Amino acid sequence: MSRRQVVYKTTERERAYARAYYRTHVEQQRASNVAYRAKHPDLLSEYSRNRNQRLKVEAIYAYGNQCTCCGETELEFLAIDHVNGGGSAHRKEIKKNGTGNFYLWLKDNGFPLGFRVLCHNCNFAIGKYGICPHVKLPSSPPQVGAWHRRDTTGS
Repeated sequence: MSRRQVVYKTTERERAYARAYYRTHVEQQRASNVAYRAKHPDLLSEYSRNRNQRLKVEAIYAYGNQCTCCGETELEFLAIDHVNGGGSAHRKEIKKNGTGNFYLWLKDNGFPLGFRVLCHNCNFAIGKYGICPHVKLPSSPPQVGAWHRRDTTGS
């Protein structure tokens, strides 16, 4: 730290004063906040994006930092998945439908069990087909679509 930088720490007395002031001037503070948001929407959306990205990174690292199915590690491709499904219902239950709020919920609840990291491809495949193509089941033959089958009748 250079000599010109000054670190100022608020005291408990100053924090108590600020809380008391806010409680007695709630309407003025709300009006000020609304005016600031109207004047600086770009700053607020940038702040929200950065905050949501930080929360996502923290959650991804807490749950293993790679896709549990294929091993993908590129952060842009990773997401948190509900192990037993029901993600939409769960987000409605906690009444926080935004992605950043979901990551915040995970953090506030100590990154509970029942979640895993999946890449978007594996997450989509599991949601759509019930299984990911990366998972090879030894007892079942490979499924080939009709467009891959050859006509063996000679016509």
